[in-house]
Amino acid sequence: MWVVQATSTGFAGESQAGNATLYVLTNGTIVEAVINGQTMSGFEAFAGLAYIIPFFLVSSYDTAFASIYTSQYVSVVNMTTIPLGGGIQVTNYAPKSLPFTYTDCGQSYTLNQFDIQIGMIHGYTLLTYFLYSGTSNGTPNTVSFKITSLTVG
Repeated sequence: MWVVQATSTGFAGESQAGNATLYVLTNGTIVEAVINGQTMSGFEAFAGLAYIIPFFLVSSYDTAFASIYTSQYVSVVNMTTIPLGGGIQVTNYAPKSLPFTYTDCGQSYTLNQFDIQIGMIHGYTLLTYFLYSGTSNGTPNTVSFKITSLTVG
C-alpha cells in the first residue's frame, strides 16, 4: 500500500488550496482518501480525489498529460532523484518557449507558465509535480499539484 500526501490549487475551477492523504493499493485502487479533513472511501474517495487532484498515476490520464509533455513545445530539462518513497528518479519537463498554444480533445490551451515532473515507481508512472498557468478556451486558469510525501509499504 502507498500513502500519498499531496497539495493542489485550481482544480475543478476552485481557487483554494487542497490537501489530500491517499491510501492506495499498488494496483492503483484507492482504499481511502482524506481530503481537506474529510475522510472518504470507495467511489466517494475516487470522486473526491478527482475533484482535488488529477490523480497521481499518469497512466490513468496518459493521453491528457502525454499530449503536453511529448509535444513539440516541451523538452526534458533534466533527470534527478527526489526523496519520495525512499528515492525515485524523475524527469523534469519545461516549455521550449512561452507562451505556447496546443489543442487537446477539441479544447484550445495557451500556457504562460508550465512545469511538470514525472517519475516511475514500482512500474507506475507517477506525476509528482505539475504547474500550469494560462487559458483554456479563453478562460484564465492556474493549476498546481505536488506530492509532498510518499510512503511505500
